[in-house]
Amino acid sequence: MSRKLADGRRYLVAGTDYARARRTPRRPSDLEDWDWIRYQQRADPTEFTSPKGKTEKVTGRAQIEADSVDVLYHFATQNIGVTILPSFLAERGVALKS
Repeated sequence: MSRKLADGRRYLVAGTDYARARRTPRRPSDLEDWDWIRYQQRADPTEFTSPKGKTEKVTGRAQIEADSVDVLYHFATQNIGVTILPSFLAERGVALKS
């Protein structure tokens, strides 16, 4: 038996140097050739929803898989690739750059 404990936002993140070295994505499919750091507990592909409700799925190339969001955060800050993080970790990275 299980139950949902909370809702939380997730954000697409990458290290500053990694993102700077790539073309700015205009749509989710532009992320297909980026190096992904995958969370093992999350299903592939990653689904993005626009403000208008349109969805687009991205599979991407997983360079590394991890079973800890803290490890995903660490690898992203080391400019290894792009990942999805819960808001509390994504905001920690933004605070480091401020």
